[in-house]
Amino acid sequence: MSKTDSQISSLGEANNFSIAWFARRLGMSRDTISRRIEGMQPDGKEAGYSTYNFRKVMDAVYSTAQDDAIDPNGEPKNPRDLKDYYDARLKKLEFERQVAQVIPANEVHSLLADISKKTALAFDTLADVLERDAGLNAEQINVVQRVCDDVRTHLYSDVTAD
Repeated sequence: MSKTDSQISSLGEANNFSIAWFARRLGMSRDTISRRIEGMQPDGKEAGYSTYNFRKVMDAVYSTAQDDAIDPNGEPKNPRDLKDYYDARLKKLEFERQVAQVIPANEVHSLLADISKKTALAFDTLADVLERDAGLNAEQINVVQRVCDDVRTHLYSDVTAD
C-alpha cells in the first residue's frame, strides 16, 4: 500500500518508508534491510516505526549487495553467478580461438619444439657448412663453433628460466 496525500504530513516525508515497506518491495527480509542500513539515522516516524529516505536506503542496499557479490579477485561469490561468469569466459576463449586470437597451448608447444629442433640443427651444422662451402680454416671454425655454443647456451637458459 502506498502513501496517500492525507498520510503525508510534509513534502520531505513523501520519500520516507519503513523497513517493512522496503523489504516487501525489494523482495528481501527485514533483517537484510536492517543490516544494510545499520548506522543510518531515521528520517522520520510513521505509526511509531522509523522511516528512512528512499534514495539513502537504495544506495545502502545496492552498494552493499554489489560489494558482497564480488570477491577480491573480481569473481562472483554466488555459485550461480560464478557458473555464468566461467561459462562466459569459456565462450569468449572459444570465440578467440576460432578467430585465431588464441592458440591452444599444445599447438604452441609443438610449434616451439619444431622451431627449436631446426635452430639446433642449424647450429650443429653451421661450422661444417662454413668449412666446406666458405673455405674457413680451423681457427675460424673454432670461433664460429664457440659463438654458436654461446648462443645455444643463452637460448637454453632463457627457455628454462621460467
